[in-house]
Amino acid sequence: DTCGLAELTASVGLALEEASKSGDRLAQTALAVTLLHADTPTDASNAKALRLLQSAIDDGQYEAIRFRGRAYLDGTLIPADFTKAFELFRFGAEMGCTESRHRLAECYLRGTGVESDIHEAVRLLKESTKSGHPFSPFVLGSLYLEGTKIPQNITLGRDLLKLSASRRCSIAAAQLAQFFLWNPTYATI
Repeated sequence: DTCGLAELTASVGLALEEASKSGDRLAQTALAVTLLHADTPTDASNAKALRLLQSAIDDGQYEAIRFRGRAYLDGTLIPADFTKAFELFRFGAEMGCTESRHRLAECYLRGTGVESDIHEAVRLLKESTKSGHPFSPFVLGSLYLEGTKIPQNITLGRDLLKLSASRRCSIAAAQLAQFFLWNPTYATI
């Protein structure tokens, strides 16, 4: 049988509620995200969502850490707080979350919630790149190509963009194509 979007949304919401009540931290995170993205969120639903997220964060749920950290950066679902975003990304990185480590590197790179520290940003980007993060080699490669914040290394920058593109990072593929267009001598693939 077919059902409408409203019925499907209600069914998913009920299933997430039940799983959350039984202590499923991933379900708590998903329910919190659903509540924060509701068409007509209320103060009560936002408060519930934040409680669910905090509970999942306290339990070390990577998805909750990343989501709340990004929400603090964006400032659309909850009020922006760069310091809290930084702290959450640091917590996630300490737990071994590659995405949190990448976000932490970007905080250091831009000075978001912390004083800018290019050396710490590069160190974290290298770790994230080794861990398989798709976007970290793009950011690191761009820094090497640019050569303004760290010593320029065209070959390493190109190779990092290639790595990022091989990990399906479309922006890296686009920048790599543009790089080859303007630097054909480096266009050995």
